[in-house]
Amino acid sequence: MDEKPQALHEAFPEHAEKIKYLQEQDPEFKRRADEFHELSRAVHRAQMHEEPVEEVAVDELRKRRDLVKDELYRLILL
Repeated sequence: MDEKPQALHEAFPEHAEKIKYLQEQDPEFKRRADEFHELSRAVHRAQMHEEPVEEVAVDELRKRRDLVKDELYRLILL
């Protein structure tokens, strides 16, 4: 399954304004959002074979991305 890189506001469109606010005001949230973006791009590049990566590594990238996404969602709901 090929996934396009997903922006955080696309993952949680109903929270787009709060995401923007948190990225501007909360350095830790911004750091985690940047990490999510990089992981999302890495998954996409691996799936598009832009970088040689074993399937196990792609699965690990997905797991890390999903963990960061869950953490960000928790912060959004605070």
